Amino acid sequence: MSALTLLWMLAAAGAPETTVAEAKIHDAKAEGLALLERGEYAAAARVLEQAHKADPGDRDLLLALGRAYLRLGNHQQALNAYSAILMEDRRHLEANMGRARALVGLGDAPKAVENARLAAELAPDRAAAWLLLGDVYSHQSLQDYPRAMDAYRKACALDPQSLDAAMRLARSLSYTREVEQAIEVLEQARAHHPGSVPLAVKLAESYYVVRDLDRADALIRRALEAEPDNPEARRVRDQIEGRRAYNFWVPVIAIVTLPVLFFLVRWLKRGRIPKV
Repeated sequence: MSALTLLWMLAAAGAPETTVAEAKIHDAKAEGLALLERGEYAAAARVLEQAHKADPGDRDLLLALGRAYLRLGNHQQALNAYSAILMEDRRHLEANMGRARALVGLGDAPKAVENARLAAELAPDRAAAWLLLGDVYSHQSLQDYPRAMDAYRKACALDPQSLDAAMRLARSLSYTREVEQAIEVLEQARAHHPGSVPLAVKLAESYYVVRDLDRADALIRRALEAEPDNPEARRVRDQIEGRRAYNFWVPVIAIVTLPVLFFLVRWLKRGRIPKV
């Protein structure tokens, strides 16, 4: 046994129990955060829960637990973790954002408004805060699209290359039937994200709505070349093909039907002329 190892063992043996416990909590926290970074959310939650039992007042542990629970879709547990922080510090930025996300996940966007608004107030230069506020307003339980659009525009201004902000702003504009403006937003985003399939699909659908079928078709073909099995791309393609078929057959049917109707009307009128 080396001298260094012997010294470490002696130091550990003589260390106070509180120091050893703190070291274990520190190691568990570090392990949980590492698991979070690797995307192993279930394992991270298990490790962080054990550490939280040993130190229930550690805010960093509660924040990490909240993130893990949100990733796992355990919105009630995430709400509990973030709410515990806010009981001590009402203006904690990450806890307000986390609580708003948890409430949205539970389908209670009206309650999330207060936390999301406060987050945007606390971090007015942070695009993620405005993006979250937009998500809260545009949730199906609120559908306050004018306020959602204002929030998304601020997010876009703070982060012009944000694909999420552009897509969500365009979606809100579409819901309010401002499709031309939605197309402008999406075209600007395409300059930064030329290879994005979801963006191409949404833009193709928008062009379909305004009946620019050539542009819609070109975009959807590119999307399907990149992802042939994309269900949204296939749906939009079917819409485009259905509209083109309609545009083709309606004039054809009119050309065929009108002369027939003309001669039928003449024949009927001729049949009503009394014989002399």
